[in-house]
Amino acid sequence: MKWTTLILLGIVIFLLFLWQPSVPKPAPVRTEPESSPAVAVREPFYRIEARLEGERRLEVRQQVEFTYSGGGRVRFHFWPLAFSREDTTPAPPEAYPYGFDAGAVDLHTVTTGGQKVDPEIEGVLITVPLTGLDLGEKATVTFEYTLEVPRVRYRYGYADHILNLGNWFPILAPEGHESTKYPPVGDPFTSLVGNYEVKITVPQKKIVAAGTSGEEQTHKDETKTIVFQGNNMRDFALVISSDFVVARRQVDGVVVYAYSPEGFNHVRRLVNTAVDVLQYYAAVFGPYPYPSLAVAETSLYPLQGMEYPGLVMISSREVITPKRLQWILAHEIAHQWWYGAVGNDQLQEPWIDEGLATYSAYLYMENLYGKENVEKPWERKETQAALLDFYQPVTAFQERTQYIDTVYHGAALYWDTLEQFVGREKVLRLLKELYHKYRFKIINGKEMMNFVANYK
Repeated sequence: MKWTTLILLGIVIFLLFLWQPSVPKPAPVRTEPESSPAVAVREPFYRIEARLEGERRLEVRQQVEFTYSGGGRVRFHFWPLAFSREDTTPAPPEAYPYGFDAGAVDLHTVTTGGQKVDPEIEGVLITVPLTGLDLGEKATVTFEYTLEVPRVRYRYGYADHILNLGNWFPILAPEGHESTKYPPVGDPFTSLVGNYEVKITVPQKKIVAAGTSGEEQTHKDETKTIVFQGNNMRDFALVISSDFVVARRQVDGVVVYAYSPEGFNHVRRLVNTAVDVLQYYAAVFGPYPYPSLAVAETSLYPLQGMEYPGLVMISSREVITPKRLQWILAHEIAHQWWYGAVGNDQLQEPWIDEGLATYSAYLYMENLYGKENVEKPWERKETQAALLDFYQPVTAFQERTQYIDTVYHGAALYWDTLEQFVGREKVLRLLKELYHKYRFKIINGKEMMNFVANYK
């Protein structure tokens, strides 16, 4: 017991000194990424019109309005480009039910200021040239493209009659947070909050889960157009299927939806669990940041779940017991606070949101079952030394299990350790204030550790 306590105390002291700018750092014993610079908030506006042809083909027109910040160009991440080759796709071979399927991305035109331009494409990064703009002036870029979504059980993919549209459109790449590759481990996404208007036309039999409630209009050709509008969102994901059963509840002004092909009793369990998790976090951390929450059970591999603003995907292969469902939803819904509202660089500093989401999920499970009945992976003495590596970027890991053990559990160990020394009540007050201060902003590691070190 003494050994464990000393190790935990060492972790807290190590981390506080590691990120304190006023204290010189010792020479690192392993390569450590620099904390990402703080990002000033600007709110772009995304207008997306998409039409689903067949099961997995999308015709899309997208307009992005934003504030010009200089440099003669603007950059976007277009993540579907990574799926075109086996050596660049982030999805493992096991996620492809019929072998590798490249799908297709056809970028027809890019225009700015009413003029067609030739963008530079490097991996998943699109650089669009801009001319004739003054700093602070509003700029507009319009994309027209076709997506043939690959047959793959992934956050962007089609399988088992379900279309997952996660990270599916060109999204502004914040300055200093650009990436040309889509790593096979983790969630390498960093984006500023923006406002969205998404119009999607689908066959009338299709049910569409999204991060906001939508307004429907049916057409004579047996299609319907659904209009979704959302503010202060870092992304906008959709999950589409004809097989979904839907349940709906409203709690504290938030509309909660659940979608699953598994029948009404099952989907009712999903929505009730989601409501319980949401109410707990709202009481502990502060109000839920969006007007609605959607939970969509879908085909994902090897992911257990995936978070987007207002929407979480959960893997149908993981929902095997009520307790397992509670854990997955607790983690993914926690991301609405830690990623959705309080943003971070998920490529360079994934420990920020993953550690907080994991710690939050254990708080929820302990609230349900009691502290003595919830096992924490980081309490195993033989694993604690390795967990000190949790501050590494996504690209430092090639294997998902190692990534989860180190980043999820290692960063959660930090918060759990802090709790042991200052008490849970103070840690929860700290996190509530952190949420209030950084909501709809991006926080980096130095800012996080300074906030902790200076909290009274």
